Amino acid sequence: MLSQSSQDDRVLAQDFYRALFNLFYESCEASIQRLLKFCTFGIAPSEGGHRTFFIIAPDQELAEELVEEIDSIVNQVSRITVGVKQTAICFVPAEKQSAYRAMNYEPSQIPSNFLLGQIF
Repeated sequence: MLSQSSQDDRVLAQDFYRALFNLFYESCEASIQRLLKFCTFGIAPSEGGHRTFFIIAPDQELAEELVEEIDSIVNQVSRITVGVKQTAICFVPAEKQSAYRAMNYEPSQIPSNFLLGQIF
């Protein structure tokens, strides 16, 4: 069981990231917001150890539409998240969708072996 201090820290971190992701969303142009409203966001280290801002789209089509807007997206990520050097656009490929759903993961906890994407 987590101590009260650990629980408070976790809640504080969740609130911080929620506010950060909301700020990112709200800072984007309306056309990009229409795409992002279907996505999940996260920050995690890449294989090289660089902090990466992840945008997880619900499908490949939406991921491709986001890639078309990557310059604007990367600019907003850089402006809002100091120290985050990379942005990744990801999705769960169609052939892994059923296995992903069967595992019943929270959107914020999708294991990387289910994701396909590109880092910018």
